[in-house]
Amino acid sequence: MPDQFGEREEASLKALLPVAKEYGAAIIGLCMDDDGITHDPEKRLAIAEKIIERSVRAGIMAEDVIVDPLAMAVSADPQACLVTLKLSGLFIRSWVIILPREPAISPSVYPTGNP
Repeated sequence: MPDQFGEREEASLKALLPVAKEYGAAIIGLCMDDDGITHDPEKRLAIAEKIIERSVRAGIMAEDVIVDPLAMAVSADPQACLVTLKLSGLFIRSWVIILPREPAISPSVYPTGNP
């Protein structure tokens, strides 16, 4: 996977990940880079994967890494809903193997008993 991070993102990770590890804090990663929020769903996915990979490598548990894909308002960009839908599909297909096999909430919440 190509490196999607710029200098500011690298500096943020280097500063925040050790502190999060030390205090057992969760990380919230935003899918943006030095150029801002991209309209390319694949690039946002690559950024999210990099945040997760770097966090886990720093000793933070994967379930403590929260990724915000940054869904944009349709009023600001009429194509935003299509980008969000494609991004959602990419996240689901890519992270099925990363997510814990057990549901995070009680199975009784789901009508079929499955997430």
